[in-house]
Amino acid sequence: MSGEGENWSVGQRQLICLGRVLLKRNRILVLDEATASIDSATDVILQRIIRQEFSECTVITVAHRVPTVIDSDMVMVLSYGMFLLLGGLQIM
Repeated sequence: MSGEGENWSVGQRQLICLGRVLLKRNRILVLDEATASIDSATDVILQRIIRQEFSECTVITVAHRVPTVIDSDMVMVLSYGMFLLLGGLQIM
């Protein structure tokens, strides 16, 4: 690994960041496209781990893919920075 991890892919850096989050055990977790650069199979595994390990935490997720937020209690939908909907996934 070089200095700041410049020789790692974006997906590899995302996995390292998520590993650090698992070790810290914060009560609030903010994920901004946390799995955007990870393949679909790894994304499914990570979503399961996040659901299990952070089930008692507040998780705020910025995502463009519905599967990323499918198990969320509440979803806010924005379009071009404008608020559209707020509620459970049944609103979508």
